[in-house]
Order: sequence, then C-alpha cells, then structure tokens
Amino acid sequence: MKHLSRQNILVQFKALLLSCFVFGLSFSPVIPNIYAAPFAPLSGKTIQPEYAERFTITHLNRGCTLIKIVKPVGRQRGLWYTYLLVPKQSPVPNGISYDELVRTPIGTYTCASGFHVTLIDILGHFDGLVGVSGKMRVGNEHIHTMLDEGKLAAIGTSRSINMETLVNTKPDMAFIYASGGAFDMQDKIQQMGIKPGLICAHLEAHPLGTLEWIKFLGEFFHEQTRASAYFDSIKVQYENYQKSVADAPIKPSVIVGHNRKGAWTTHGSSAWFVQFLLDAGANYILEPKSQYEENVISLEIAINIGMNADFWVNPQWETTRISDLIGQDTRYRFFKAVKTGRVYNNNAATFHNGRNRFWETGMAQPHIILADLIKIFHPELLPNHQLVYYQKLK
Repeated sequence: MKHLSRQNILVQFKALLLSCFVFGLSFSPVIPNIYAAPFAPLSGKTIQPEYAERFTITHLNRGCTLIKIVKPVGRQRGLWYTYLLVPKQSPVPNGISYDELVRTPIGTYTCASGFHVTLIDILGHFDGLVGVSGKMRVGNEHIHTMLDEGKLAAIGTSRSINMETLVNTKPDMAFIYASGGAFDMQDKIQQMGIKPGLICAHLEAHPLGTLEWIKFLGEFFHEQTRASAYFDSIKVQYENYQKSVADAPIKPSVIVGHNRKGAWTTHGSSAWFVQFLLDAGANYILEPKSQYEENVISLEIAINIGMNADFWVNPQWETTRISDLIGQDTRYRFFKAVKTGRVYNNNAATFHNGRNRFWETGMAQPHIILADLIKIFHPELLPNHQLVYYQKLK
C-alpha cells in the first residue's frame, strides 16, 4: 500500500474541513445567477433618434441592445416589433421581452431594396450580401452583374419571395420592408428559421428620418460609431441648406406624380418627400398634410389643382421631354408648369445600366436632393449649384 505524504494528508484534511463547513450551512450550495434579472439600461433611458420616429434604441449592460420598432400615434401604417441584440459568446439575459433574438455582429444578410444595400455599404459590410430581391428594386449595375454571375441570389420580395432560395442563402438576417400590412412577410420568414430585419424607413415623415435608419442597421453590424458619424455629417449639410431658404418671401406651389390608369399616383410624395418640398421653400398643394401617407388620389382633383401649380416634379419616372409627357395625357398641356417649362424629374442620375440612382444613392444623400430642389424653386439662393438628381424636362 502506497503511503500518503504529510503534504497530501494536510491537503485532504483541509478539504474535509471545508466540506463540513459548506454542508453545515446548506445541503446544496447556491450559485448566484447574474442573468436572472433584467439588465438595467446603461444610460438610464431609451435613446430617441433625432428625426426617425419609428424605432428606438436602448443600450443594456454587457453589450446587449434592445431595439424597438414602433408605430407613431395617429399614423395609418406601421407596426411594433422588438429585437434583443446579444454579442456572440455572451449569455442571453433573462426577464426581457422581445420578438427576435439576434447574435451580433451579423455576417451574411439579404436585402429587399437597393437603398438598404447602400446604407450597409456605407457601413463597410457590402461583402456580407448573399441575396437581393432582384433587378427590379435594385439598380446598381455591380449587383446586377453579381446576379448574372450567380454570386448573389435573387430571392424576390414581399409575397413573391422564393422561400427555398432564401433559405439556401443561409443569411444571418433578411432585411425586408415592413409596413404593418397584409404584404409583410416577417412571420413566414421567421417560420423558415430566418431572422427578419424589418425596415420601415419608407414610412418616416422626414428625409433625415429615413436616413437615420443607418443607425438601426449599425447596431446589427457593431458599426454604431460609423453610422452616427455619417448621419451627423449629412444632417449638418441638410440643415444648413434648409436654413438658407427659411426666409424666402415666396413659396411657389408644386404638385407631384402623374395619371396612372385613371387615378393620380403621387408615388414618391409620401411624408418624407413632402418634407423635402417644404424644406426647399415650396408649397405642396396636391393633398392635405393628414393624407401624406396615401399614394393615390382622385384624378379629377389632381388635374384641377395641377393646372394652377407653379411647378411639377416627379412625373412619370421615365419621362425626359415635355412632348412625351403630353403624349401620356393631352390634358397636361393646360398645366401652368407645362406652359412655363417648370417640370422637373428625378431621373438625371443613373447607373451605367441606365437605372435611376435617386432611390438608392440619392436617399442616402438627402442634402444633395434638397439642394437640387432649392435650386429649382429658388435658383437665386444657390447660384453655383448644379443639379445632380433632377433635370428639367425639355
């Protein structure tokens, strides 16, 4: 039999004493669970974006973040949805209510819109893109080439999403439009085991609110600093342009849209675009402010109002000549803006493949769009500015 050394005997004796002490206090030692209670916000309050109204961000302890998508009071469209963002390798806190848990930073993702791709590209994470809705909603020629070469998947959008293709891309997140309506797809996407990234930027009431969704995206990629820096730089320039027109003595009247199948569509004149017009020193006369969320109005009303408007912007998107416009509806020749040559379209800037850049890069540069509109309505205020996204119909 092997004899124990004096040192080993002493160690075992100490261990016996410690065991007796523990069992004397409790038959089962309790290990505290530091994640049993909800995390307290580090700042003590939720961070409210400066212009965006449809999301809030709360930074919690240990790098976790709670993001809430909200529907402002009185708005017709929108939804409520909550994300809990937890850094990879970190424990998930208990006691917090959420709709979707996301481990961050995410790596691969899909996008429904070229605008979403633009924002993520600004954040430096284009390489994580594995799929887009298709060529219809994304104009970037580089993405078109990647689709043609099979380097990106075309997944469709809204009810036309090909779920099998989406699942095969194995994205960490699928960023999609969400409006709180029947065409939202987050439930079906979630049922397929994919995390939906709901973006409501198109429902915002201000162009800077639309852009501020870059902060929402920045949280998922751990790019909060870069997102805030980009937003702040654009905001300063936008607000400076806005101040330059604040004292303009005359606010010319303007209409937006065109006749489409017997109704007047104001596509592009949602609340954020109407704010563009107001900030550029114009008077939008086509519909009352309470209806800015609507996109189709009575053709008869639109024509009666349009005949007396000083300016007409964003007619049918392909139009570049007055003659083409009148060819679409001969009544347009009676419009004051047509008679005076004050019709402008937002199709001047295009990708190499001819697709419009306004809805992709333009939305990420609202200060330039605002400068264009000021140049149109008040050319004397920006004598050196050259139109970028807009052009005058010839």
